Amino acid sequence: MTSTYDPVARFADEMIARGIGLPSKGISPDGELHRFQGEGDKRGCLNAWYVLYLHPIPCGAFGNWRLGATFRWKDRDCSITPHIEHQFRQIQRERNFSRKAAQEAAALKAAKLVESSDAATLDHPYLIAKRIKRTHNARNSMGNLLIPLQDVDGKIWNTQTIDESGQKRFAKSARIQSCFALFGSLSNGSPLLICEGWATAATLFEREGLPTLAAMNAGNLLPVALAVRSKWPDRVLMICGDDDRFTEGNPGRTKANEAALAANASVAFPSFGPGDFGTDFNDQYLTNQGGSA
Repeated sequence: MTSTYDPVARFADEMIARGIGLPSKGISPDGELHRFQGEGDKRGCLNAWYVLYLHPIPCGAFGNWRLGATFRWKDRDCSITPHIEHQFRQIQRERNFSRKAAQEAAALKAAKLVESSDAATLDHPYLIAKRIKRTHNARNSMGNLLIPLQDVDGKIWNTQTIDESGQKRFAKSARIQSCFALFGSLSNGSPLLICEGWATAATLFEREGLPTLAAMNAGNLLPVALAVRSKWPDRVLMICGDDDRFTEGNPGRTKANEAALAANASVAFPSFGPGDFGTDFNDQYLTNQGGSA
């Protein structure tokens, strides 16, 4: 721990203590959202994030989307006076306005990119490795899979690119919360499946034939499920969670159960035998087909 007053160092200490890890470039207390490869994340996966303010008081938040973890932090030596609270709320309003404007700009860019791209082809290494039989909603962007992410009203807000090795990237400054990749149609009133990753959703859709939504990470299962429930109050929903049994706290199972409870949905998890190392429904499919999860 630090021995002199340094709010940035204290914030870093808290991130380490919570198991999130630290960005290799250090922490920038600029009030902006920063993504980085967190503790336990695969190489190149920017699931961890933080935002840190120094004014009017040192405070911030951090977490990991893969784990569905979010933590808030305030320097213990700072008290919040009415004046400081007013300043902070004003800053938050300005930040939220700027964030929403950036998200709208990113949405326009994402929609144009999807519209101008060609459909993906089945010879992409990621599709081959995951044994996906159709390209579904995937497009091609300079050799990468390009996945459009929409809201319940069909508006495209974001894209995820998946390269040949399976590394994934979201568009910069784009909205993620409540957005998903859609398999099938939302208009026919049939039961909906909600899961985490794109390959998992593709496998579920190919095997079950039900419309499936890929929330893209455990932390987004709840926002997607609640958005769907608000749009279709009487729709039958099933959360098809990951079983992260090798990760402390099993975030896949924990977040899936939370989403199911909040959205009045049922929940299902993949099953594996002794010695199997998979965690999701695509892994289960690969294992059953004699592949490696």
